[in-house]
Amino acid sequence: MIYFYDKETGKIVGTIEGRIHSEAHLKMWIGDRNKTERVIVPWKVEKKEEVEREVNVKAPVTDKDIDEKKKVYKDYVKIDYSWDDPRPYKLIKKKKKMLRNIWKPDSQQADLFQDFDRRRKRIKDYRFDLKTKKLVKRTDKIETVNEIIGFDKK
Repeated sequence: MIYFYDKETGKIVGTIEGRIHSEAHLKMWIGDRNKTERVIVPWKVEKKEEVEREVNVKAPVTDKDIDEKKKVYKDYVKIDYSWDDPRPYKLIKKKKKMLRNIWKPDSQQADLFQDFDRRRKRIKDYRFDLKTKKLVKRTDKIETVNEIIGFDKK
């Protein structure tokens, strides 16, 4: 994930979510480059886990399938296929073993970044410490509507 924050206050102004970033992502910027800074939090695959999932698989339609359809749909007519034409297929569910990646942020504050990713905590409740570039809990969370719009700025 890429976090953008205000250089003067450390307030987070935006994010680019994702675990793997392309060159296009790295060229993107939120806000004015002179007023905002960014922190890139790389994610790495911690482990791979084998899971069993149901997937749709193409299976050829058999004569038995066509006979069963005739019982349900009386007007269903069997089509004669030549040897050159492919037979129709149906989708069936089949259990298949697959590998699933377990991702983890490559950061000292990995637990906090995982909480953001899982929506357990709100990003806006934190700000970046300007010296250490680490996230700290915001103490000035309550803003008036005028501050958000920008009317109270002097």
